[in-house]
Amino acid sequence: MVALAGEFQESLDRMCVPDLPTTIELVLGKVTIQCRNMEHLLEQLVQLAKALDNDYETIRCHIEQPISRRPVASEKATFGRSGG
Repeated sequence: MVALAGEFQESLDRMCVPDLPTTIELVLGKVTIQCRNMEHLLEQLVQLAKALDNDYETIRCHIEQPISRRPVASEKATFGRSGG
């Protein structure tokens, strides 16, 4: 187990997406982390994990593509056609 600095540990309790450092980028289908060394990478992974725990829905909205639905009118037109 890796020990975390006290101030860093305390800030994790409130970690949400707006609190993530600019070195963690969330875009559709992708998370990018830039780091200086292994300690920096570990800190960022912990921050991301805590943000996932505290703010899952916001992260999901950043990562997942919205489900596209057809307009109601096109659904009626598709189901109303006969195959004859």
